[in-house]
Amino acid sequence: MHLVLAALIPTALLSPAYASLLTSFPRQTSDTSDTSASYNDGIHLAVGPQCGVPSGNYSDINVGLDLQSFETIVSFGDSYTDGGREDGGPLAPPVVVYPNPEAGGRSTNGKVWVENIADDIGARLMDYAVRRFVLDINDVRSLKLCA
Repeated sequence: MHLVLAALIPTALLSPAYASLLTSFPRQTSDTSDTSASYNDGIHLAVGPQCGVPSGNYSDINVGLDLQSFETIVSFGDSYTDGGREDGGPLAPPVVVYPNPEAGGRSTNGKVWVENIADDIGARLMDYAVRRFVLDINDVRSLKLCA
């Protein structure tokens, strides 16, 4: 059985006020002798936004997910997620070659966040993100994240 984690919400879908609060905690040591080291303790909002009350039937589909059971992560997004390739194929190593500051075609000087998650859970990454991709709440009128 192949399990796929897909449709991660790009920060561009959040209102600017909430997107700026999205923080990623620094990675801990990669010392393999310390087996208690956790490389990813999650992505957290610095505050709890007040959202509207959901209407209709809904459920939290993320409850009880075992990340170790995912074999593939399919990601979409903008330059924060773009690993330098837009076809889902293997990414180039995240190495900066002077004078180009882009590590393997990324908009960063190292791995993008979704690569770290894939590495941490041992999953294959299929990255379809595109730098300069823009989508906001005005582009998707039926989507309402918070009131």
